[in-house]
Amino acid sequence: MESLAEKGWVETIDQRPKIFHAKDPDISLSNYLMRMKEQVASLEKTIRRISSKLKTLHNQSHSQKEASYSELALASLMAG
Repeated sequence: MESLAEKGWVETIDQRPKIFHAKDPDISLSNYLMRMKEQVASLEKTIRRISSKLKTLHNQSHSQKEASYSELALASLMAG
């Protein structure tokens, strides 16, 4: 029940024993949807940040490979 209270599905009345009351489902579901949208937005932001860094690394790696291939081709021509 404590877990449900932390998630906003029930409210507690602090007395002994604790009393739990279900919150209005429309409000609880609306709040739950808002929390999920915030999590999705946060994940999308993280994905954009990581994607940007990965693209930079990929482009650097690709440039280095092209430079290595050019050096090999030049060396082959000079040897040949």
